Amino acid sequence: MSYLLPEDTTQNKLVLIEKWQSKDLQQLHLTTPHMQTFSTIKGKYVDDTNATFLNI
Repeated sequence: MSYLLPEDTTQNKLVLIEKWQSKDLQQLHLTTPHMQTFSTIKGKYVDDTNATFLNI
């Protein structure tokens, strides 16, 4: 997992890069208890989320 921040520190952005064996496993991860807890508080801190899936 990698986190990338923009050089322009006035931007409120973060890029998270994760490598998964499959999209299905990533989606299953979203149903785990800690991710369910995260989803309940995410709205307080995250304005928007965009996911891009690459097959490499």
